Amino acid sequence: VGCTEVVEDGFNGFLIPVEDSKILSQKIEELLENDELREKFALNGYKKTIVNFSSHIVVEKYIEYYKYFISHLL
Repeated sequence: VGCTEVVEDGFNGFLIPVEDSKILSQKIEELLENDELREKFALNGYKKTIVNFSSHIVVEKYIEYYKYFISHLL
């Protein structure tokens, strides 16, 4: 289906069932024909990346994980 942690179907992209070339081709056509949808996906994808995957966010999540595991190992 795709990386559901990053792509939200209809919000910042499409999730396509594995080996379903018919749906894949339909979604590619839809994107080629719809400028507004492409712009919406691009903007939403950018926002989601900044909020969830910027380097300081990822570092903070790793620090939280390390603190959790260390506190439960000692």
